[in-house]
Amino acid sequence: METIKPKWERIFKVHSYEVDIHKKLTIPWLCNYFQECAWEHAEHLDFGYTALSAINKFWVLSRIHIEVEEYPLWGEEITVTTWPKGLDGMFAIRDYLVTAADGRILAAATTSWLILDTEKHRPQRIVLEELVKFKLVDDNALLHHAEKLPKPEQAVKIDDFRVKYSDIDINHHVNNAKLVRWAIDGLPANALLNSQIKTFTINFIAESKLDDSIVLWREREEDGAFLISLVNESGGKELCRVRIISS
Repeated sequence: METIKPKWERIFKVHSYEVDIHKKLTIPWLCNYFQECAWEHAEHLDFGYTALSAINKFWVLSRIHIEVEEYPLWGEEITVTTWPKGLDGMFAIRDYLVTAADGRILAAATTSWLILDTEKHRPQRIVLEELVKFKLVDDNALLHHAEKLPKPEQAVKIDDFRVKYSDIDINHHVNNAKLVRWAIDGLPANALLNSQIKTFTINFIAESKLDDSIVLWREREEDGAFLISLVNESGGKELCRVRIISS
């Protein structure tokens, strides 16, 4: 019988195609690591894709908040540790720690997830509580949850483009990591070339599909943070909101 692991660990080696011009791991690839670990751990705990599909339910990632102390470099091996830590209303909260080979903390993150039914895409509170109430870990990577971001009030249009085949996933929707990448690409060039992202928060709001027309809006807040909104012009729905703080 397999031993249940309340926390899940996986070692990743940073590849050349996962880094930026500074040879540092990018936020989109870090989000890919997180999603892979969440999928594996949920399957291990028997409330992942397989278990939920059998009862016509599925997980949806709703929010991510990441705080970076130090970016791992090309060729480094890092450990991602994750665990489900509790409930917040309709959300299931899953935290992450990213550590270097010598044990120092490189980054910490918290994520908020929903379980939806496949027919009407409505949140399933009762199912969620039944699945996770005995498998939670009383530990915090961060003391707060990913916040609900405000809608930009004075944003400026920065870019527009169409969803391409390489942007969609097995569900025929734009992959979450693509939205992360699009948002970061919407930053001014000097914010990417001469500084690094220290805090990244994203709220996933709606889905997008092949050939949708996307518009990227950006606003600079008083504290210097960038607030970004990606809107599906084809359907008029906001896809996500992002706040990025660089230093």
